[in-house]
Amino acid sequence: MKQTQEIIKTHYENNINFHYIEGFGVREVASKVWAIDEFGVAWCYLIEGRDRALLLDTGVGFGCLKKVVQTLTDKPFIVVNTHFHYDHAGGDLGFNEIYVHKNAVEDILKNNTPEYRRKMFRRQQSRSEYSVCPTAEEDVKKEGTFRLIPIEEGVIFDLGDKKLEVIHTPGHTNGDICLLDRYNRHVFSGDAIVSTPTLLYKSYSETVETYSYSIQKLCALKSQFDLIFPGHYITPIGSVYLDDMAVLLQDIMEHPNRSYPLDVDSKEGEYGCMLQYGHASVVFRPNHIFNMANEHTI
Repeated sequence: MKQTQEIIKTHYENNINFHYIEGFGVREVASKVWAIDEFGVAWCYLIEGRDRALLLDTGVGFGCLKKVVQTLTDKPFIVVNTHFHYDHAGGDLGFNEIYVHKNAVEDILKNNTPEYRRKMFRRQQSRSEYSVCPTAEEDVKKEGTFRLIPIEEGVIFDLGDKKLEVIHTPGHTNGDICLLDRYNRHVFSGDAIVSTPTLLYKSYSETVETYSYSIQKLCALKSQFDLIFPGHYITPIGSVYLDDMAVLLQDIMEHPNRSYPLDVDSKEGEYGCMLQYGHASVVFRPNHIFNMANEHTI
């Protein structure tokens, strides 16, 4: 694993468009849009406008993301979480105020207790990706508070020459959001659409049906964006991922009683099944396809 990390690091270091700030890998993926790699686990994005900037997601919370942001821009900036998961909101402690969908507020606050943070950080710290973080031991011990500002669909963050509109996309969680930049034709999707399986089999996940509605909503906006900037792995990706996901989810709902090819075990004792179509893949529970109110519930 260490040898693999060195190969990857060398690959990045040989790319003149990729550099390191405070241990975070950084590259400009669009004009005044930086993808910030938190030690190989998740992407955060800094989007700079004429008047101010926006930091999308805060990672797990290892290292000092705030210093990275302040190195990249001297403009005032706001912070937004795409959803409550710890690899996207665990670093909220490093900032004073964070905008988040109203459905995610309770979970983010619950996850910020000292006991939960220590448990989560210790578990994350065992991952090989964080072995290069020099402040990991100190980061585990950090405590503090921050203010969460609830938002809903339709809220627009005006950065001056860039306007980012909140699109509510429940599925992976019920508080997932995307940000749409119509002028520059970008969508920042968090975990709502990624290049790896979307997880719908956890207790916090919405149904396949609900997620399908979210994907259909994004598909209806396709004429207004070209690139999707997800929260993990390949970035950016094209709308083909969205198209394939729409087909996959429809197929699952149309054939809810068929057998599925692969069981996926969870450390929490939950299970799921994985299906793939084209570039899209999803892990779900067969009894978690339709909403309870739907007459086709299985």
